[in-house]
Amino acid sequence: MPSNKGQKTSQEKERKPGEKYRRVSSTEGGAEFDNPDTSALCRSGTNADIINRPMNPAMNTMNMMDSSAQFDIIIKRLDVLDSINNRLTNIEKELIDIKADVSQVEERQQSLEDDMASKASVEDFNRLVDHVDSLENRLRRNNLIVFGLPEGVEGNQEVGNQNKKCSDFLKTFFKDHLELEVEEIERAHRTPTFANKQKHNKPRPIHIAFLRYGDRQRVLNAAVKLKDNPFPDATVIIAEDLSKKLQAERQKLWKKRYELLQENKNRKVFVNFPAVLRIVEPDGTSRKIKSSEI
Repeated sequence: MPSNKGQKTSQEKERKPGEKYRRVSSTEGGAEFDNPDTSALCRSGTNADIINRPMNPAMNTMNMMDSSAQFDIIIKRLDVLDSINNRLTNIEKELIDIKADVSQVEERQQSLEDDMASKASVEDFNRLVDHVDSLENRLRRNNLIVFGLPEGVEGNQEVGNQNKKCSDFLKTFFKDHLELEVEEIERAHRTPTFANKQKHNKPRPIHIAFLRYGDRQRVLNAAVKLKDNPFPDATVIIAEDLSKKLQAERQKLWKKRYELLQENKNRKVFVNFPAVLRIVEPDGTSRKIKSSEI
């Protein structure tokens, strides 16, 4: 077979300078393709001419640069999305913590409200107790109690009016031993009304209700000067008729009075109604102490 080396085909001879491939026409369609940088497939009927041309390197580089730039943009957007997601997660955690704190605050507020309500109730109750105690002591304001008088000195309890018998006996007793004339006594009786020898080994006290507060004060002031006790085997004491609460408060005052007199016997100390200690110093200055301050 003869060699074609060194020989040019008719197509090669028709190439223009700078062209890699010459212009090719389809055999049937008459369509011409002048683009030397792309590959095109031409079909016309049953025949087709395939024109194969290599890709331009510059275009490949530009396409790669565009793809890289788009990839960078996508990466940046993903980073932004990750940052937003992290912030949302942190916000969600903070909201959970805030809800927990709010719940604790609400519980503490409810506890404080309950404590305040309870404290208010206790204060109201104490105020009511003090008010009732004050009323009770006011009702007893004209009363005195005599301790130590033997049973039966006022007369036979089973005969006659016991109130009149006690009143008459006390008027005589005050006149003979306190040098006081008491014209009227509203009522007088032993407490409890009937003696129980098994429960009461000591004589029952006698409660006295004076018609006038002045008579009550005169008897109370003269009680310290009791003379010629007709009952040598008994100690007769005349005291104020007070509520148990006030008795406890005044008991503290009497103890404090004794201590103050031991410190300075030249001072004067008085226990005033209802529960106030009045102190008079030798130089004439005075001051008061309430039972709540002791």
